[in-house]
Amino acid sequence: MLEAVADQRLWIWHAYFGVPEANNDLNVLYGSPLFYDEIADIAQECPCIVNGHTYRKCYYLADGIYPEWSTFVKTFSVTKDAKTFKFKTVQEAARKDIKRAFGVLQEPEQVKKAWVERCDLHVRKSKELRDRKTHIDLRQDLVEHLWNNQ
Repeated sequence: MLEAVADQRLWIWHAYFGVPEANNDLNVLYGSPLFYDEIADIAQECPCIVNGHTYRKCYYLADGIYPEWSTFVKTFSVTKDAKTFKFKTVQEAARKDIKRAFGVLQEPEQVKKAWVERCDLHVRKSKELRDRKTHIDLRQDLVEHLWNNQ
């Protein structure tokens, strides 16, 4: 049993494998380290503003079995109007990303391909980050900008 947090780019932000013989979503959730940093008050702040209201924590799209915690957003089992129908449609479409990530994890060739792509991206981004020429150019451009905008 796997608990995972993934985005539409198949970036897996969190993965936790449940304990054998106790494999249901809630047992995995309660044994997961997903919220350890939040509970220990060491998690980074990640507030979001929705409809003019600020929420202290990010949120996770979840299916109906999950509890109604402040960090989970479940869809409606029954829609009562056009607004809740639209919400249900958009939420379920977004949850397909995690289903796609699970599908990739189940296909060995896809996992290998995704891993190779991730490694290539890591190498490229590391090279960009450590680019001495860009450092020199940026510093010189800042010197010129400050001089010209006195």
